[in-house]
Amino acid sequence: MRRRRTRATLAAAAALLPLTTAFEVTEVKVLASQLLPVGHTLRDGQTLSELSACRFVDATTALFVDDKGALVEADVTIDPFEVNPKRRTALQPSADSEGIAIERDGTVLVSTEAHAHKGSELGIFEVDQITGSVLGAPFAPPQDALDRVLDNKGFEALTLASGRALGLDDQTYVATTPEYALSGDDETHHDVYAWSLDAGSLANPPLPASTISYTASSLDGTPLGVVEFESLQTSLLVLERTFQTTNTIRLYEAAPSDGVFDKKLLIEWDVNGMRSGDGSTISDLEVDNYEGMCLCPDVHGSERRLILVNDDNDNMDQIGTQFVLLALSTSSTETIDSNRGYASFRLFLIVVAIGSSIAVCCAGIRYEVRRRKTPHISGDPGVMLSNLRFDADLVIPPRLTVPARSMARKPKKGYEKIGRQESGGSESAMV
Repeated sequence: MRRRRTRATLAAAAALLPLTTAFEVTEVKVLASQLLPVGHTLRDGQTLSELSACRFVDATTALFVDDKGALVEADVTIDPFEVNPKRRTALQPSADSEGIAIERDGTVLVSTEAHAHKGSELGIFEVDQITGSVLGAPFAPPQDALDRVLDNKGFEALTLASGRALGLDDQTYVATTPEYALSGDDETHHDVYAWSLDAGSLANPPLPASTISYTASSLDGTPLGVVEFESLQTSLLVLERTFQTTNTIRLYEAAPSDGVFDKKLLIEWDVNGMRSGDGSTISDLEVDNYEGMCLCPDVHGSERRLILVNDDNDNMDQIGTQFVLLALSTSSTETIDSNRGYASFRLFLIVVAIGSSIAVCCAGIRYEVRRRKTPHISGDPGVMLSNLRFDADLVIPPRLTVPARSMARKPKKGYEKIGRQESGGSESAMV
């Protein structure tokens, strides 16, 4: 039994040994798309335009944000695929809203850009979903970001991510990054800021608990902007985009590795169509200014559904507002060589597991040695004792040994008189 436990402990330790960065997505497919014209009218009579992010409220309802500072509620069905925007609620006060995240209790967080023309500040704000009222900022951007962020290049991406997806602990984090590098930084460098969700406070907003480095891609020397995050179990989906006459859209999976992100290209989409990371054609859908994406709540076997949406800029020269439904095949088997952000903690677990195994082995050995040295007596004790024989030459006379401290011990009170009577003298005896 002890050997089995030892083997199980060693097996658990061995399972922790591979320190590799695991990517979850193995294949991307286009399932469906839906196109609404520029100027599409919602059920409440308002105009749909400039969508930049989305998150599901429940299995059939999604909440979008638009760049003009509003929440847009929509009904969504996956099969057949249809997105039906129905209601627009303006933020009060207005802001250049770019990203959205929804907590389990329904709390809505919106990220914004610093935009002088729109009077918008860089930040992450809590918003009332029904009234659009901005309730405050539960998370504080670092002062360095406030000082060096470029105008209209702020917090486009926003997500709630597991700590594992960021190379941190098992808490849930709020994660964002500026669309483009801060002034003075390398043009492809991004600091991904992460706040513990539980630490959020309107009265005393915390600074980021951690910062992880992300390197954006570039095209002909021009960096792509980071416009959206979405969290998988152990990695992030990152949407990058060029904003030019013609757009190039790249979707990456980014997995944490020692405080930085390793990247894997999932799709590239430009005027030549949509292609997978290996260059094979996925779709001939027309590319546009895609800024938002959201994972659908339901899991379909080993697949996740992902919706992409573009910002039409309220521009008649663009295609309109298009929703694209992707299928992401997921697996935990594909890895690349590098150290994970969890390396130090995993090594600690390995040391503990191996140490426990050694302790169990040593205890088992000691037990076995003692067991073999202990004589086993069987039969009738009376008969066995009667058959014992002693050799007189081998009998050792008994000798009483008394500890030195006992010889110096003072007699207990009440025994002193008895000692004198027994000795017949004036010196007390030790009892």
